[in-house]
Amino acid sequence: MQLLKNPLEPKSSSKSQSNNDMAIKTILIDDEKHALESLERDLLKHCPHVEILTSCQSAGEGILAIKELSPDLIFLDINMPGMTGFQLLDALGEYDFEVIITTAHSSHAAEAYKQEAIDFLEKPYDSDSLKKAVRKVWDKKNSLSLESYFEQLNQGQNLKKYLRIRSLGGFDWVIIDEIIYCEADGGSTKFVRANGSALYSSRNLGHFEAILAPYHFCRIHARHLINPDHLVQFNNKEREVKMSNGTRLSVSNAKSSDFIQHVIGLSID
Repeated sequence: MQLLKNPLEPKSSSKSQSNNDMAIKTILIDDEKHALESLERDLLKHCPHVEILTSCQSAGEGILAIKELSPDLIFLDINMPGMTGFQLLDALGEYDFEVIITTAHSSHAAEAYKQEAIDFLEKPYDSDSLKKAVRKVWDKKNSLSLESYFEQLNQGQNLKKYLRIRSLGGFDWVIIDEIIYCEADGGSTKFVRANGSALYSSRNLGHFEAILAPYHFCRIHARHLINPDHLVQFNNKEREVKMSNGTRLSVSNAKSSDFIQHVIGLSID
């Protein structure tokens, strides 16, 4: 599966913003009007998939706007009169949006991450820092959307089952039936698929052995976990299996008995 193309690259200047389901619906909260205006200009110029719902000049206004508009993201200043940005978050209690902290004081960084802010921008920040912060929200929003989609597929009857594999920069979803075998590659795992391609995960083979156990995958060696649906032949004398792609893999002495009982259904005297 290809990773989602990142749309948060600069496009030609436009005064209109995206208004579709993929947009990051955003509220800006800062007591300084010029800071709000500057941030809005930067978002319009550099992050066209951010949809600005409203701007607020106090924490109180921000709380009302959040409850009414249900944003995906808020940009939140910390030092505001009456109620700080952190007090705003405390007042909300549970919340399901992302937070990017914007402040002129680097001393707030530790508290920002304690509040689980997705990023921290120290004023004055440059366009690259802003784009990177928004990109984190975009990646998280869309990886969760895809994950939810495949979870729904996996709950259905007679539908293909998928395995999510974390890869560099994102995720790949693989149809489990199409995995021929998994191979330990140092501390990582290689997935060999029926279409001839391979995928890699930084997780070790033991991690996937536990996940794939309900699908009857069987560990035949310290290095290999096979899908029995792709097993073509087992040579007991040579302690070797042949898989559907023609690959021959060794069955270790330690795994041989379990393999035969699990996959072949024979008992050994």
